[in-house]
Amino acid sequence: MRKTKISTRMYFALSVPLALIAAATVVTYVNTSSVRERAEHARTESYVYASQANQMRLDVVHVQQWLTDISATRGQDGLDDGFDEAGASRQSFLEGAAKFEQMYETENHTESLAALRALRTAFDAYHEQGTRMAKAYIEGGPPAGNKIMGDFDKTAAALSDRLTPFVDQQAA
Repeated sequence: MRKTKISTRMYFALSVPLALIAAATVVTYVNTSSVRERAEHARTESYVYASQANQMRLDVVHVQQWLTDISATRGQDGLDDGFDEAGASRQSFLEGAAKFEQMYETENHTESLAALRALRTAFDAYHEQGTRMAKAYIEGGPPAGNKIMGDFDKTAAALSDRLTPFVDQQAA
């Protein structure tokens, strides 16, 4: 190295750090692009669907609330909007499920699609059983409604067993 020209040695001494800086710049750019893509995915899809899953959980709570309200009041004294409100919450749940179904079909997620369909089936059973129970309370009072309450509780538990992992998966 002592026999090389000073200009060659200076060129070498400057080119090594410049090459390292260039390599670091490329690595930083690639990593930044990856982070940007993941952030955009989170903003446009992950957050949207996690919010939708939480709305669906809230819809389940609202169905129970409205059916319980009309059961307790037996639809008297103008407190007869429980079925309509529960129906609106049911519709909101089904619209959310349809959005997930479309996404799963587009992305060809067959396992998630099957789980979603099982969740929707459990929700339909829950809504149907809750409506049946509320009608029994209205028509026959507590003796008639109480007979159905146990079945409603079972369908609510079955729905919860499917809904909780679904919401948790979307949050993750």
